Amino acid sequence: MGKFSIEAFMQLGVSDEINWLKGTVSSIKKTLADADYSALKDDTVRSWSRKLKDVMYEAADILDVCDEMEGEEHGGRSRNSPVALCLPIQGHKIRRQVKALRQKADAILEEGKIFDLTHVRSDEDHNVDATTACHVPIPRTNVVGRVQETRMLVDKLTGKGISGPGMTGQNVEVIAIVGMGGIGKTTLAREIFTNDMIQGKFDKRLWITISKGNNSISLLQQVIQGLGCEHEGIRDSAVLEHIISSEVRRKKVFLVMDDVWEARGVVDIFKKSFVGNAQAGSRILITTRSKQVAQEMQAAIVHEVSKLSSEDSRSLFLQCFLYHSLIPKDHVISCDKVVHMWIAEGFVGADATSELPEVLGMKYYKELVARHLLEPVDEYDGQGHYKMDNLVHTFAKNVVESESLVVEEGEENPEPFDVEEGHIRRSWAAKEKIEWKAPKELHSLRTLIIIGNVIVQASTGRTLSSLSRLRTLHVNKNEHVHILLDSLHHMKHLRYLDLSYTDALALPNDIGEMKFLQYICLQGCKKLVKLPKSIVELHKLRYLNISETKIKSIPEEGFGGLKNMVSLHGFPSQMMESVIAKDWCSLGELKYMSQLMHLALEGLENCASGSMASLAKIDDKKNLASLRLSCTSRLSVNGEVDKETVEEVFDQLCPPPKLQELNIKGFFGARLPRWLIFTNLAELRVLKLDNLVCCNQLPSTLWQLPCLEYLYIKHTLNVKHIGHGFLLQSSIPGPRETDVAATTPTAATSATAATAATTTTTTIGGGSTHNRGPYHRLSGAGSVGSGEEGEIVAESATEDAATTTGSSNAIGFPKLKKLVMYGMMKWKEWEWEDQVEAMPKLENMHISWCLLNQLPPGLASQARSLRILVVDNVKNLISIDGFCSVVQLHVSSNFKLERISDLPKMESLTVSRCPKLNILQRLPALQSMELNDQEMERLPDCLRDLPAKLRHLRITCNLDLLTLISRGKGTPEWEKIKHIQQVNACTDAEDDKTDKRFVFYKRDSDSTETNIEPSPSTSQVGGN
Repeated sequence: MGKFSIEAFMQLGVSDEINWLKGTVSSIKKTLADADYSALKDDTVRSWSRKLKDVMYEAADILDVCDEMEGEEHGGRSRNSPVALCLPIQGHKIRRQVKALRQKADAILEEGKIFDLTHVRSDEDHNVDATTACHVPIPRTNVVGRVQETRMLVDKLTGKGISGPGMTGQNVEVIAIVGMGGIGKTTLAREIFTNDMIQGKFDKRLWITISKGNNSISLLQQVIQGLGCEHEGIRDSAVLEHIISSEVRRKKVFLVMDDVWEARGVVDIFKKSFVGNAQAGSRILITTRSKQVAQEMQAAIVHEVSKLSSEDSRSLFLQCFLYHSLIPKDHVISCDKVVHMWIAEGFVGADATSELPEVLGMKYYKELVARHLLEPVDEYDGQGHYKMDNLVHTFAKNVVESESLVVEEGEENPEPFDVEEGHIRRSWAAKEKIEWKAPKELHSLRTLIIIGNVIVQASTGRTLSSLSRLRTLHVNKNEHVHILLDSLHHMKHLRYLDLSYTDALALPNDIGEMKFLQYICLQGCKKLVKLPKSIVELHKLRYLNISETKIKSIPEEGFGGLKNMVSLHGFPSQMMESVIAKDWCSLGELKYMSQLMHLALEGLENCASGSMASLAKIDDKKNLASLRLSCTSRLSVNGEVDKETVEEVFDQLCPPPKLQELNIKGFFGARLPRWLIFTNLAELRVLKLDNLVCCNQLPSTLWQLPCLEYLYIKHTLNVKHIGHGFLLQSSIPGPRETDVAATTPTAATSATAATAATTTTTTIGGGSTHNRGPYHRLSGAGSVGSGEEGEIVAESATEDAATTTGSSNAIGFPKLKKLVMYGMMKWKEWEWEDQVEAMPKLENMHISWCLLNQLPPGLASQARSLRILVVDNVKNLISIDGFCSVVQLHVSSNFKLERISDLPKMESLTVSRCPKLNILQRLPALQSMELNDQEMERLPDCLRDLPAKLRHLRITCNLDLLTLISRGKGTPEWEKIKHIQQVNACTDAEDDKTDKRFVFYKRDSDSTETNIEPSPSTSQVGGN
């Protein structure tokens, strides 16, 4: 608290009460760690824990009041201010409240003693006497919060120069992972063991899991088995040690010893069998709960696994899980918003490692995913959108039913409430249009989530001031949000405000008085044109999203003072004459926001120069994980198009090396930013290039990005040819080595290289060779795009860059999982030969709206993990064949497509508007097929060639063709499909304005059903 506040409270005897409050909240949380767990099985405990939570929530509200007064004091309020003048009154009120709360808490805690809730054992803490095992661990996907630790330890294990007590000069070195039971030591070791760098660095890898009290003979035998040898039952330790020594001699070995309880026996294996025999650079990795074991093993590095959460992590994890059940089954809220709600509720805060709450919360979320409590939503590609399995959702909803109210579509108005007074903490309403009266029972409500046109009204004779304790208000797609906005000033405790896609006209001018607001989302509020000036007073604000609004400016003074900002979306680039400076640019306000993790900039065409853009200091934001750079128009504010200026602006928005997601949209420069060519974005996972209408070059260094998983290239209109330069380093011979620059590229050399590449180009992967220029052989930096005739060409840099980012033997796009090439309207040719290795982990690919006449043979032969292939509006494509791993194929509006063949694993095929398709052959695994075409007059003859074990064929066609099918046995159309196990044919709902017509056929029962009435001239439909 401020000095005056502290003195005043001391005089009033309140400081002790406040200290008690803080301690009480902490103690109750720890007690609830037991209570919440037991409450899953015991209704009595559940009822008791609910009363204990009431105390905790009331204490938190009082602390909010104290915190607000502290903020007022720091804000410079005078002693004569209303806050200062009412301080004695407020102090006496707080004292009375705390005294009453203390009595209530003592009584509840006394009552809870019968439950003996002092400690809940973790299943992982039980000492299970597992047998020693030697095996290769199965890598776990979605490992929570261990990426940085894994990378750091892999670097140390595969690098040089690690040292520790007594280790200098030894050929085998030990690294120890230390931590309490169940904290994730084995998970971390597993990630290291299966890491690609580890697999490529060592001749032998073996994994030993050691049980408590294990004897040295069995350990030696297990090591021998792990080395691929037989111990033949020998129990002489000297002989066993000799076998190991012989097997590891002059080999680089990586040995993992998991769950080492004591060094005895393990040290002997290390000293007698490995040291002096294994090749220098060999490593032993141990996991243990004891630092003493690590010391006895003389570990060169002791890595302590950080806690994923604080002491009460189990209670918080359970609360986070149960909170997610508020979201109805048919609705999806992005994971970042759910995490923000958790933070607003107080479930997640900064931990001892000083991690941002958003980072810690995402670890909780990923843990829910890893435990299969949440599953990805297909239409979002698993990118930040998950939902609960129906069974899990039902369970969680039942657990929280006493504290939550969920009103979904089809349910009656919940008035009156059948709940205990004051216990409803969280409420959800999802309706198309209802009127919902908020009764007095909701005075303790902390979370209100509304989707759709729910009209929230107060009960008769009351106002919505009853919602004064709200922490979270989430209202989406609502046309009556003004009712809530009018009552917003009552919600003094509000932390989270989401009004996405509502008809909100403006935020209250006094929103700056809502001092606890941390998250504001206004995305899609089309009527919103400006932010209130007082928003700069929300110093706790961490998230602001104004994308898809009409907001084109920010408050001119003070916005940069929001230094706690972590995520900022839709931030407008704005130039104006200011009272502070003649030329003021909104981007300059960003330089103070050092904690930014997510940043989306709009209207960059309005930035006057590169020097103005440089004021944002993007490269200094070390936490930045995602960056979106967007131009919303090809015209600047003065109505001019200036390609060179927009190129300079983008050049100055260089992100830090640890960026994970990059989105460039609407860029109308002729070349992409130089930093995309020259910067080593080694951690980039997602890259989206959208609507690059004037760009003649795409980076040829993308293939080297080691972590790139998702690549989206859309509406890049000038590309005609993609050669091998897109997939690997160019190997075209060039001038002598002395012509190659050997210095690290600076801005000047980068500019020189870029300029040279624009005028002197090399066609990658074939085509004519122009004057190559001095840098053409180097792969460290470059770009590919259309040259004079639309070829993909290379823009090269220096040898240093080449050696740091890749080599000619590297595999292109080593981690890429999904590739989307959409709207490249001039793209005619993709060159990729069979022998060129690239995209080994590609799982999902979409090619749409281009002029390709064939898919490259290298795609079929090298992308061996490809399971889903979507080909849409590829106008000149004739055939799709040879994809040995594809399981699902979707083809649509490919008007020249004639053949689909040689897809041995394809189980599902969807064909829409491909009128020339006449060959379907060698598809042995096909289980289901959809055929959609409103214009086809006859079924394609190739349906006869479908395998007889095809389970299901679904046909959507016009009514005329459906009528022909309905005529049944002996008719030409029926003969094409009669061998298929089940056929479901119907009209499109839009085409058939009456009841939807259908024909349903089952081969096994030889039965047909239809609602098409046969005409006198038609045959009777077979079956029933």
